[in-house]
Amino acid sequence: MIPSRFGFPLRITFRLLAAALVTLFALTTMAQSGRRSVTGSPSVKPPAPPEEPKQSEKKAAPQDQLDLVVGTNRGDVFSGIPLYFYDTVLNSCARRLDDARSVKVNVTSKSMERVDAINSAKSAKQGFVVWLQLRTDSNGYNQDGDLSQVRIDYWVFEAITGKVKTQGTCYQGMYRTGGVIMQPRGSGTNNPAIAESRLRDSARDAADRILKALHISPATDVPINH
Repeated sequence: MIPSRFGFPLRITFRLLAAALVTLFALTTMAQSGRRSVTGSPSVKPPAPPEEPKQSEKKAAPQDQLDLVVGTNRGDVFSGIPLYFYDTVLNSCARRLDDARSVKVNVTSKSMERVDAINSAKSAKQGFVVWLQLRTDSNGYNQDGDLSQVRIDYWVFEAITGKVKTQGTCYQGMYRTGGVIMQPRGSGTNNPAIAESRLRDSARDAADRILKALHISPATDVPINH
């Protein structure tokens, strides 16, 4: 059979057209694949700024403070001790105790006897009660007596039990020799201003000794005569 004269060109045209379609399809597929790879690639995010610490984290949590109740008796009218000496000693001791950051001091302004201090300690849930007492070795009432002999006795009672944690005596002009606390040498005076100033210093010394007995560091950065 003799092929038609138009058959050969048609076959050539068909093959070229098919090849062109295959090439176009391949190019289209590659283009779409490239777009998908670009679109699907993860975008690089800038690093997030560090979070600001919360307000509660910036400040250190406050430490629990030890409650100290400080009181004193208001004196024996027959002792010859000026009544304002008691306020001087009470305030001086309380301020020195309050200088310690781990201590919270509550001052009792009314007269407190020993039994009152013990009962106050037993009714407390925690802390201690500090009881101060002014005493003198002079016998009887003597308004012009030797005020240099007035001393400070202190007791510290535990909460709940009311037991004595520590106690001691601070004299005016107290000095140390060989590590032992001694009474002042005889230098009697009936000058109330001098005696009050000495008792003020003795009250601060009593506070430091109380803090030491309670294993509390005193505020060494605060001058003792502030």
